[in-house]
Amino acid sequence: MTKPLYSGDVFPPLVLSLVGGGRFSIPADIDSKYLIAIFYRGHW
Repeated sequence: MTKPLYSGDVFPPLVLSLVGGGRFSIPADIDSKYLIAIFYRGHW
C-alpha cells in the first residue's frame, strides 16, 4: 500500500495513456502551481 499524500507533498510522477492515443504526464504536463487529481473507478 502506498502512503497517502498530504497538503504540501510533492505529487509522484504518473504517466497516463490517453484514449485517442498519446500520453499525459503528471506533474510534467501541468503548467500550474496547484494540482488536484481525482480518479473515478468506472463500473459498467
